[in-house]
Amino acid sequence: MSPAYERLFGITDKPTLLFVLEESPASTAGLQARDVLTHVNDAAVPNMERFAEIQKSLRPDQPIRATVTRNGATLVFEIAPEKACGYPVALSPDQVPNAFADGERIVVTRGMMAFAKSDFELSLVLAHELAHNAMHHMDAKKQNAVGYLFSQVLDAIVPGAAPRTSISSSTSGSSYSQEFEAEADYVGSYILAAAGLPFDDAPRFWRRLAVANPSNIEPAYSGSHYSIPYRMLALEAAAREIRDKMENREPIEPNLKDGIAVVSRQ
Repeated sequence: MSPAYERLFGITDKPTLLFVLEESPASTAGLQARDVLTHVNDAAVPNMERFAEIQKSLRPDQPIRATVTRNGATLVFEIAPEKACGYPVALSPDQVPNAFADGERIVVTRGMMAFAKSDFELSLVLAHELAHNAMHHMDAKKQNAVGYLFSQVLDAIVPGAAPRTSISSSTSGSSYSQEFEAEADYVGSYILAAAGLPFDDAPRFWRRLAVANPSNIEPAYSGSHYSIPYRMLALEAAAREIRDKMENREPIEPNLKDGIAVVSRQ
């Protein structure tokens, strides 16, 4: 595909700006689409892998000096960063309606892009996945997996030992995943509210998704999600909680205890 990209869009295998958001720090600094990035703070950027490494090493408030080539000329721009979401969004070619978060980014499939009827419906998906990252679910899953592996090794070393506790045994099962999904729905509702979006419309979208996947309607405690009816009730409870806080002029923030969301199911 590389020759086609270069012929049609002027994009080579060098790090190239595909577009620049209006009124963004990059736009304010003067960067333009099709600029080829060569250096960041005097560090050479030969490819996107190196750019990703440099990006991770930058402090959130650190000014960025970007050197680019444009129409054969070398230009240098000083970029003053603004506070924003640090999780990039990637597109997967998969045609199944799906999305996931891996702790560092959010991935949305082409199938989900086609399923979402509007930018708002897509924002519901992004808010849910953003909540997974914000609540560090991937880190917790890794810790759970290590805990389960240790318990299995313990069983092998000490045959006939007392059965594992409900905590250690549940780390290998799906109950933690279900809790994570419920927490992502709950915190995601608050993210929508903070963005000024109609958070109480979320149940309608997830219900439509359930119709497209009818197997999810039956309770599936062995799966990664709670049943759809359960999910609808929890989302509606979260919407009521947010509306109450708005009416009482309380901070629109999720209820947390020890860093874990207190999800209402009433």
